[in-house]
Amino acid sequence: MHRFLIKYIFISMMIILNWFALKGQTSDGVTIMKHNIGPYAQANASQDIWMTIENFSSSALTQFDVFYQMEFGETYSQSFTDLDLGNWEPLLLNLNTSIEFGDAGNTTVKLWLDNINGTPLQEIDTLSIPIRVLSTTSNRMLLYESFSSSSCMTCVEANLRVRELAQIYKEQMFVIGYQTDCFSGNPMCLLASEYINERMDFYDIMSTPQSVVNPWYKGNSIKFDSNHLDAELQRPSPIEIEGTFGVSSSTIEVDFLLNPHTNLDLNMVELKVAFTEDIVSFEEPPGGNGEKTFYHVLRRFKKFEGGDFKDIANGIPVAISFTEDFTDIIPRVNLNKFRVGLFLQNTETFEVIQTAELNKLVSGIQTKTTEEFKLYPNPSNNGQVKIEFTPTSATAYSIAVTNNLGQYVYSRAIKTNAFEQTTTSLLLHNLSPGIYFVSLIGSESVSTAKLILK
Repeated sequence: MHRFLIKYIFISMMIILNWFALKGQTSDGVTIMKHNIGPYAQANASQDIWMTIENFSSSALTQFDVFYQMEFGETYSQSFTDLDLGNWEPLLLNLNTSIEFGDAGNTTVKLWLDNINGTPLQEIDTLSIPIRVLSTTSNRMLLYESFSSSSCMTCVEANLRVRELAQIYKEQMFVIGYQTDCFSGNPMCLLASEYINERMDFYDIMSTPQSVVNPWYKGNSIKFDSNHLDAELQRPSPIEIEGTFGVSSSTIEVDFLLNPHTNLDLNMVELKVAFTEDIVSFEEPPGGNGEKTFYHVLRRFKKFEGGDFKDIANGIPVAISFTEDFTDIIPRVNLNKFRVGLFLQNTETFEVIQTAELNKLVSGIQTKTTEEFKLYPNPSNNGQVKIEFTPTSATAYSIAVTNNLGQYVYSRAIKTNAFEQTTTSLLLHNLSPGIYFVSLIGSESVSTAKLILK
């Protein structure tokens, strides 16, 4: 109780301080709260501009102009009229003219407002946004965090809305659902109450239903729409993350690779691996709103701090493997319905640098191993890899390499003699850095090993 009281007092003080600060701004109580520009951009590519403005003045906002300019380039403007934006209301906007980035390097984008309710400002408040334009980037995957309660009536509609968005953006978004009413002994959140409370404190979530994306936007889940996701998807990421996980009777084995496109500042950055249960159903509703089926329910976090992946600060790929044991909560969960996602987040600015959902290795796909072989060097820095084994029969063998999507990216046949040691080389320098699976295939056996290319 004291924790919530202190948070309420703190938030009230921040609102008062922000009010006095805003009264002195030349933007006359209207401010740019969020924008999707930077801090990274893809060289020789365009990017749509999205921004959220909020009206902190005592009168309604009826019109204003937005101006934006690439460093030393042309200034663009767009007018918004016929508005009726009340006090404390946010407004999400998409500007007509996109930003065109040139060669890799550093640049600045300037963004400002003017003509608030038709009145030109005497002095312009300008946001100068530094941008690192990279020659290579990765598509961004979104982290969508949904806070709800099984005793909250409006959460029924919100949970269905979140599920709908999760289906539409299933290749671009990882969803974590937090059931927040642990005080009632709700079985939905008891297994992860410490993690749920941590994330509520992290974002100052005081009520449900609330949603946070990346966290480009935080607000009422029911008002949340696809525009907020499209805005954040426009931003490229400076790092690629890929990997797999396999499920046994009580454990999950996780393997992933962090592959940066540039040196990254790891100050206040942590990596979280989220284990969620995709579908949880009850015969009787666990709460008071009548819901029986829930989605993307958080079950556990595994946290890594900067020292665990410090090489990416120098642009060097980092591979991480671990096994998570769920024996203590079996059979209250179904590991076969688990999803595994991970995200890099700055704990000071809240920025989510990149998110990934790991691919599940389906049980039964890999044939029982009957031939042992060595694969080295592993990891490989230049794509030159050797396979060494001693065949147990006089048969033809072949080698196949697949990526973590199960797609074949390399294959070749090799000649062998029974019980004679065989060593052969694979030239995989044309493959992108990442996690691959090398299979040695005989007439009656398939042996597979994981390979990491840096």
